Amino acid sequence: MQPAEKTSHKRPNRSVLIAIIFATIAFVWILSGQFEEPETLPAKKQATEYQLTKVEVKQSMAESKANELVLRGRTGYSRQVELKSEAEGTVNTIKAERGIRVKKGQALFVLDIDDRYERLSQAEAKLRELQSVYEASKKLAKEGFRSSTQLAAAEANIREAEANVIALKLEIQNTKVQAPFDGVLNDRMVEEGDFVKVGDIVAEIVDLDPLYVLAEANEDEVAKFSVGQVGLAAIPGHESLQGKIHYIAVRGKEQTRTFPLELEIPNPNHAIPAGLTAEIKIKLNPVMAHNISPAILTLSDDGIVGVKTVNEDNMVAFNPVEIVDDAPNGTVWISGLPQMVRLVVVGQEFIKPGEKVIPTYQQNISQGQQGQQGQDN
Repeated sequence: MQPAEKTSHKRPNRSVLIAIIFATIAFVWILSGQFEEPETLPAKKQATEYQLTKVEVKQSMAESKANELVLRGRTGYSRQVELKSEAEGTVNTIKAERGIRVKKGQALFVLDIDDRYERLSQAEAKLRELQSVYEASKKLAKEGFRSSTQLAAAEANIREAEANVIALKLEIQNTKVQAPFDGVLNDRMVEEGDFVKVGDIVAEIVDLDPLYVLAEANEDEVAKFSVGQVGLAAIPGHESLQGKIHYIAVRGKEQTRTFPLELEIPNPNHAIPAGLTAEIKIKLNPVMAHNISPAILTLSDDGIVGVKTVNEDNMVAFNPVEIVDDAPNGTVWISGLPQMVRLVVVGQEFIKPGEKVIPTYQQNISQGQQGQQGQDN
């Protein structure tokens, strides 16, 4: 039996094998660099940009705006008094009708005198009698026929009689009810034939010159003006009148946290009555303000009124503002912003402070704003 013939296998060169492996790795690395650079990286960049919100912005420049504080209130009188009867009796004569202007000391109505003059005559006669007794007692006292105690008693009787005479004269005077100051007889509570007692309220007198406009200011407003400051009273149906702040309460009302105040204005002819709706306009220092549409105003999570802006890095910020005034065209003036800002005018409800956005300008922007837009982009 012949032995099996051996098959010969030639092994590849080791160096050639290593070269093939490195060549394969290099080829794969080159391929990965060629395709990942043009496809994968731009796709990532494009995906990031798609996640940013596009908003419409407007470049706004602050302007110097005349500033005034407007408070709503009503007109009121400077003085008011309810007259009470200081005598008892029946109303005899009416001297003044409701609503007329009266002078200080003018009689409004008169009570019956009754027997007051007779009682006064008796009191005066009694006084004269006691004075005669006193003079006689003084002579007797000098001669030693009257003691000092008896003389003192006679003098006391005179003083009592004098007081009685004075009281009766005052009672007669009080039967004529008079105006205590110049004003208007706003109301009269009695008519002829009515019987009044001492202390009964019989009339009301009000003083309308000067006239006061009464209003209330909140905690922020009351710090912006002071007593003596000039204000303008706007009253429907009457010309606006200039006056001065006459009074500001030093303590606010607990329920409303507001401070009552009074603007004093002239009213020489009493042409303006009390109780009318009025506005007080107080000029304040000018303020730098932006004119915006009220539609771009928004609220923070805390309920604060403000606007959203975009800075040079296209980051959103919330800015608290104060409404200074309304404009005739429906826009509003706001303060509290920098001199120049980029206001978010469309899309503000979809973005949050601290978020990065893609800003675009309104179609009716100026040439300068177009240049700014190109720099931002």
